[in-house]
Amino acid sequence: MRSSKSVGRITGGLLLVHLAGGLMLPYIVLQPVVAAPGFLENAAANAVRIRTAVLLFFMSGAITVAVALTVLPIIRRCSDRLAALLVALSAVNLALHAVENGALLSMLSLSQEYAGRG
Repeated sequence: MRSSKSVGRITGGLLLVHLAGGLMLPYIVLQPVVAAPGFLENAAANAVRIRTAVLLFFMSGAITVAVALTVLPIIRRCSDRLAALLVALSAVNLALHAVENGALLSMLSLSQEYAGRG
């Protein structure tokens, strides 16, 4: 069993990584794709960038689950329901990331079809 101090340090590190990933994805990685003239025209040329963003989105969702599982023993001391709710919400977050990634890859496929037909 880890001490509260080490759990806090691990959680803080995971949250910093999550923050960096959350800021990097929309503003750095996907910026050239959503810039003018639009996603449909730019996505096919930036397919590798979009697939990298999808991988980073999955990692971001996994980090939230890791945070929830890391702090689970600490929160469980206060309330079992709150601990279960935190894990459930992080799992829902991961599922929503999967749905968003599916939509992003579908839009990439549409853009590639659009570019292929001219």
